[in-house]
Amino acid sequence: MKYNRIFTLIFLITLLFTSSVFAGKNNEKKLWWRNGQVVEELELTPAQVKSIESIFQRYKGEIKYFNKELNKKENKLQKLIQNPDSTREDVLKTTDEINILKADGHKLKVNMFWEIRELLTPKQRTQLRLIKERYMKGKPKNILYFPEDCISNDYKYY
Repeated sequence: MKYNRIFTLIFLITLLFTSSVFAGKNNEKKLWWRNGQVVEELELTPAQVKSIESIFQRYKGEIKYFNKELNKKENKLQKLIQNPDSTREDVLKTTDEINILKADGHKLKVNMFWEIRELLTPKQRTQLRLIKERYMKGKPKNILYFPEDCISNDYKYY
């Protein structure tokens, strides 16, 4: 019983983390490079905007694939946890598979962010970080979407 609660808690935390890592379509409309004010403030050239969009589109399908596979594995884990006949080995094996998928998905995102980062000047990277901080601080109704961790202080991809 105690293990079921622990695994359920781990599953819920994982689910919350995953939903922030892999963005949905609603957020896509508000991507920072699609916002005219941000583009102007960063002084992005039309070529930079086009290249950023191209990079994003190229990676988007793969990220969606990882999201789908991760959801499948997490659903499988949830069923294993709820099944009284499941073994610890089954649960741990599925947990390992989930962690591998997360790591692969994270690497994919880092590659995408790095490609975008290379398009920005050091000044633009700094300015983008400041823009994100400003938007996140006020939490305005129409907040822009900054793909998670792409310009956070933890990762500093930009």
